[in-house]
Amino acid sequence: MSWTLKPRASRNLKRHGNAQITHQWVLMVMALAFWVMAVIQDTPVMSPDLYGYWVTSFDAELWAGSIMFASMFYLAGCYINGEWRWSPSLRLAGALWHIFTMGAFAFGAWSVDSSAMVMISAAFVALHIWFAALNASDLLGAILKWERG
Repeated sequence: MSWTLKPRASRNLKRHGNAQITHQWVLMVMALAFWVMAVIQDTPVMSPDLYGYWVTSFDAELWAGSIMFASMFYLAGCYINGEWRWSPSLRLAGALWHIFTMGAFAFGAWSVDSSAMVMISAAFVALHIWFAALNASDLLGAILKWERG
């Protein structure tokens, strides 16, 4: 047994870790810019014709915060890294939260026939479903390895 401060990287992070980290940082920066725009502007930054009426019934700052929160969880799981069983659970929680948020955008845009927003949101949902599957596999492997001792 080797003594290291950081556990070995999981198979998922060895193969796709850089893409996942880059994607989460891009989402974090985009959400932060969106939040700053929402705070600075006097006019609403989310148009009901684009995002849907029920989505815009919530503040834009809430949606931006939701995306930043999910990315923060995901990034924490990536930087903790390894086969430690809670690392994939953080990544999985972040991916599921992104699926929820982007799914809400897709559903809201669908209700007002905003096809561009539906496509963009659906692409993010599909990507995070893939990320969730990768991290669920890592979590299962880590739990099984932990149970075996």
